[in-house]
Amino acid sequence: MNGKPIDFLIRRSAAQLTKAGIENALYETRLLLEAATGISLKKQLIQPDQYLNEKQVRVFAQYIELRRNRTPFAYITGQKEFYGRKFLVENCLIPRPETELLVDLVLENQKKWLSGKPRILELCTGTGCLGITLYLELKTEFAEPDVVLTDISQQALATCKANIMQYCEPDCQIEVVAADLFPESQQFDLIIANPPYVRSKDIGNLEADVFEYEPHLALDGGEDGLDFYRRIAKKIKPFLSKIGNTVLLLEHGSGQRNAIKQIFVETNLDIEKTIELNDYQKHDRILGFVIK
Repeated sequence: MNGKPIDFLIRRSAAQLTKAGIENALYETRLLLEAATGISLKKQLIQPDQYLNEKQVRVFAQYIELRRNRTPFAYITGQKEFYGRKFLVENCLIPRPETELLVDLVLENQKKWLSGKPRILELCTGTGCLGITLYLELKTEFAEPDVVLTDISQQALATCKANIMQYCEPDCQIEVVAADLFPESQQFDLIIANPPYVRSKDIGNLEADVFEYEPHLALDGGEDGLDFYRRIAKKIKPFLSKIGNTVLLLEHGSGQRNAIKQIFVETNLDIEKTIELNDYQKHDRILGFVIK
């Protein structure tokens, strides 16, 4: 690639990604060039005849080769944007756009669901993007919320802590706990989770980007994909607020909503209201309960 202008490198690299079956190959190529060299998309378009130095050429070539071999874009750059912020993703499930719907739902209902100094729990936190985002978005409206983030993976929690350091003040009220779902007994006003929900037998059928690179621990929901929902339903009662309602919000896979609703009905929890929300493709994606 050495001794060639940006425009030539972009066209040739985009052709390689297209041949490898990468969608939006040209756009991803430009983003990878920006990540490798610091040359913005705008500058790439304005100065297509600019030449790269030897180091820039080498790093860009490495990024293209990784993506050609189906390494997820976010793992190449080391980060993924979520709700307008870039989160580190090493050893974590890459945040998906549909998970932002959980944030939207909370913010739209914050005055109805939360008051005072709300206590929030996120299960299976991974990068922490969901809980950290809620903390940052809610702290202007409420006295600084208390947020607890749990995950069973120590590697994921290390990334989560790095994301907290990136966006939050040192004394912020976010606690990171290594736990298999729930922490030690506390009560919460809001509990949110995007747990593993892929059926074990379907893991091998996922796209190569996902199957080969993303942590299976964050994907595998058991035989029918519902193991974590059963465990949450079974264990949640001690963590419900003693002085008001607790709102539970769950992301789930398409076609799983009715089965999850039945799981919670069978727990005999005092459910005051059920919340249902579809994703951008109109698939069922979010299920929530207001629990007395």
